[in-house]
Amino acid sequence: MFQFNRKVLTLIAIFLGIFLLAGYFSLNSLEQYSFFGEINSSDRILIFSPHPDDESLGTGGLIKRAVERNATVLVVEMTNGDIMSTDQFKSYLHKINKRNYTGNIGDFRQNESINAIRALGLDQDDIIFLGYPDGGLKPLFEDYWDNNTLFHMNTGSNQFNSSPYTVTYESNAPYCGANVEMNVEQIIEDFKPNMIFYPDDLDYHPDHYATNAFVRYAMIDTDYQGESYTYLVHHKDWPRGICFPGTRYLVPDDITTSDAQWLVNKLNNSELGAKDNAIYSYNSQMGDMRILLTSFIKKNEIYTHYPLIEIEKVNGIESIRHQMPSSSYTKKDNNTHNGILTVPYVTLTAGIAYDDNYLYLLSKSDKQNFQYDFHLKLYNGHTFNRIDVKVINNQAEYESVSNNSIKSDKNLTVYTDNGIVIVALPINLFNDTKSILMNTDLINPLNKSETYHTSWRIFKLR
Repeated sequence: MFQFNRKVLTLIAIFLGIFLLAGYFSLNSLEQYSFFGEINSSDRILIFSPHPDDESLGTGGLIKRAVERNATVLVVEMTNGDIMSTDQFKSYLHKINKRNYTGNIGDFRQNESINAIRALGLDQDDIIFLGYPDGGLKPLFEDYWDNNTLFHMNTGSNQFNSSPYTVTYESNAPYCGANVEMNVEQIIEDFKPNMIFYPDDLDYHPDHYATNAFVRYAMIDTDYQGESYTYLVHHKDWPRGICFPGTRYLVPDDITTSDAQWLVNKLNNSELGAKDNAIYSYNSQMGDMRILLTSFIKKNEIYTHYPLIEIEKVNGIESIRHQMPSSSYTKKDNNTHNGILTVPYVTLTAGIAYDDNYLYLLSKSDKQNFQYDFHLKLYNGHTFNRIDVKVINNQAEYESVSNNSIKSDKNLTVYTDNGIVIVALPINLFNDTKSILMNTDLINPLNKSETYHTSWRIFKLR
């Protein structure tokens, strides 16, 4: 018996030692990053969450601290997380012995969200449900913008083309990108935040990626002058380190992009405990996703800040044919936006430059003979226009995607050199442009399911 207990104690000691060392090294690796600033009672914090639970995973500790500091917090749920089918939901209700529940999965997850924010110190009045379809935000932003062509899902419990929910920001909200954007902008203008938190566009989940784009668009259109930060949920094996909740630190590791500024927010025991309770409020997600959700119960949260990119003025095309301009950014992508895992990563660089005659769109990757799609939202201080350009086989053409699409009558010129693809657009298309929201897609023309994306970035012109 003594020998057995001695072995057990030795194993326990080794196990605890490994966790202590892991905690030490993860804390040590945070030293290269800046720390998140203070929260004051005058702060007004607006948090955009693609699905019920993302607000707790990414910013649960922050919300608890804001409540303790008497700051004002508003959470906006973009969707109700209603991708679960009706049959799957019935099976779940049977499993938890709630067969008499009369609502759907979206209603159920709304209630979970309310319980979660209450665990963080907020009230039901501190959350807004927009009711857009789970899994549909990316097509709403990219392909179904106008209200004359509404979107609907072909899977899940919400296959409507407008919001079916009673508890919702806008009754019967039509499922189109323009309406999502109108809601987001109205909330920003009404709430008047000085801090906005929203998903990082490194996130693999299309709804997170699209929420990022909607919020960036809205910050431009509302002339938002406050601080903005992103949080990351889905990315490869992020968050690193499966462990006992609260025993390790969250570290960015190898997922940084060229222009990302990572900020560390250490949590105290009260904040960590509240975040734990909030995450466990989402019982409907504690099946296959339990490990992912509980992996966010760590000693800190991490947010990211992205500065505006000032577009470089260059001395003609020759100055950028062999190297990207300073107004560029780089992202690693592995195609999981379409649910396909491609290893290794593809490194994508995108940028904009201009001279007296042309505005140049640039992209660079290690893929050969791929199609490049450039997507630009142009803001003149009052309204947005849109330019979409497709480049394949060294030929470029405009694509008309929505009612606000514009183009030039002049033919587009394409330059390729040193792995860089450059499209020259007449500068007069941008005479009144102040800001540009841009991303690029890299598409295999022989297998269009193999698609890579750069992040959306805000560029300042002149």
